[in-house]
Amino acid sequence: VESDGRRTFFHQRGANSHFSVDHIDLAASRAKIFLLGYLLLLEALDQLDDDGRTEASRVLERARELGFMTAVETVSSPDPRFRMVATAALRHADIFFTNEVEASLILGEQVNASVTCLGSAAKKIAALGCPGRVVVHSTKGAVCSEHDGMLSCQAALRLPDNFIKGSTGAGDAFTAGFLSGTHDDCTTDDCLMRGVCVAAASLSNPTASLGVLPLAECLSLSQQFGFQQTESDE
Repeated sequence: VESDGRRTFFHQRGANSHFSVDHIDLAASRAKIFLLGYLLLLEALDQLDDDGRTEASRVLERARELGFMTAVETVSSPDPRFRMVATAALRHADIFFTNEVEASLILGEQVNASVTCLGSAAKKIAALGCPGRVVVHSTKGAVCSEHDGMLSCQAALRLPDNFIKGSTGAGDAFTAGFLSGTHDDCTTDDCLMRGVCVAAASLSNPTASLGVLPLAECLSLSQQFGFQQTESDE
């Protein structure tokens, strides 16, 4: 563990490599949202067929047919199939989550962490065929491109260095916050606010989840610390 809380994260795929459509009983669920992740860590679901489809994309398609709101998370991976696997899935996603590193892999161009660059990337990813919202997040903030082209942006919290104990799980915390807003039928702006606040809370602990607080406490961090300055504020 480094002095700033960053640490090496080792991952063994194990049983995830064998997780397949046979293990997913959509009809038995009464959930509102179906979240699938992480693409590029689910070997059986990531396999591409001759039509450029993956099993993950077919699971998502079926989930939408059954009335679920579908959400997808990717993982930063050097896999040469990244763009194809991600694109196959995003075409059946109501919400497609990615960070600037993964957005770079999808688009084949450098995407930096600035909110302005995230917005441009979100629109380009949406143009690949996403029927819903594309959400791109970074340490600087997050953006959401709607299906109609509308773009919403939210800066990240301005946290002091001594608040940050570790960044493992921050992206997942953002997703959890955003989806909690989606589940509660919040506006996109409120979903983004929940996302950046829950992500900020997660940074207070070196573990992947113990820093996440009840929602009201996460949201109160925005009053305590305020937000980072974005390019449009300068």
